[in-house]
Amino acid sequence: MPSPKPTHDPSVVAHRTFDEKIIQAVVRDPNVYEVVTDDGRMPVEQWRPVESTTWIACHYKGQLVGLLALSPVNGTVWNIHVMFKSLSWGTGIPRICAPDLLDAAWEITGAHKFYAMIPITETQVFEFSQYMGFEVEGICPEAWLKNGTYIDSYHLGCVRGTD
Repeated sequence: MPSPKPTHDPSVVAHRTFDEKIIQAVVRDPNVYEVVTDDGRMPVEQWRPVESTTWIACHYKGQLVGLLALSPVNGTVWNIHVMFKSLSWGTGIPRICAPDLLDAAWEITGAHKFYAMIPITETQVFEFSQYMGFEVEGICPEAWLKNGTYIDSYHLGCVRGTD
């Protein structure tokens, strides 16, 4: 049975941020950093935001809970990467925030399509992307090196107006 269409929650605020401390508070969460990086990663304490990335912070009931990282692939397509602080995992907060985050991303980027690449081992991230309206467009073999093993990645897309 398909999931019901997500609705907006007044407790959610999603906004563009340039604040390195906000960005690092999510990305440097040790559990998040372990999931979003591969074997070539730098130590977490050395990680800094990439200036060309568009960052959207998400607050739920006044607390920072997550981020979107977006970067243009071309004039139509933007790469999207979602991250939630590990304290929100398993709470339902990411699903509550999803509609507001995606709407903010569409508005801020003006993109026609979002593209994501998710290692096949990250089943919760994959399921969340489908909840957000992303569809599998293919699989890229051996696209991710994690713990010395090459892992395939899903290629997913979401077109504006179809989420």
